[in-house]
Amino acid sequence: MKNMKKFLNIPLLLFSLFLFSCSGKDINSSGPHEFNAGPVIDTTEPIEETVKKAYKDFEKENYRNAIKLFEAVYRREPYGRYALYAKTKMADAYFKSKMYEEATNSYYDLVRSQIGNYNKEYAIYMTGLSNYKTFKGVGRDTSSIKKAIEFFDLILNDYPDSKYTLDAKKYKLECYKLLALREKEILNYYKKRGDTQAVRIRENDFNRNWAKYLD
Repeated sequence: MKNMKKFLNIPLLLFSLFLFSCSGKDINSSGPHEFNAGPVIDTTEPIEETVKKAYKDFEKENYRNAIKLFEAVYRREPYGRYALYAKTKMADAYFKSKMYEEATNSYYDLVRSQIGNYNKEYAIYMTGLSNYKTFKGVGRDTSSIKKAIEFFDLILNDYPDSKYTLDAKKYKLECYKLLALREKEILNYYKKRGDTQAVRIRENDFNRNWAKYLD
């Protein structure tokens, strides 16, 4: 009999759990929670309306919704009049959300794009900046910092009069400072180990190429 009562209580327990789960946020809200399915996208509405909705979400800092809507715009008309705008704003939304790896890939797609006319120097600069922001800290992999320098150099060499030139110079210097700190960390590691030959080689290289960035 006790087993029968337990069995009969299972539906009640499941129903209670259902009510509890429904008492949280709406799954279509813009809050960052695991049930967020994003906006409902109507693929039959005029594309201009979807663009307006995406822009409004972006301005309200509902970046997750904006990304999904701009992506829907691009998928509907990848060569249409809103394609480059949608890709650019989608990249911007990733960047604003601090999703820097996704932003890097999105901006780089724009750099490689051959569709129409757009602000290519912006895409190049933001690819560099996103790579810079991707860096996890001294002691970690420096490949993103080196990539950032490449794109900042593209601005400095190909667009010397760009409005992004001063910022590109500033961030390029910051990148070299981070690389210098990394080299200093490696030098200190060999000093702690007492590896005199490695210290001598590293120290000469550090003084010749890196110390100037830490003055």
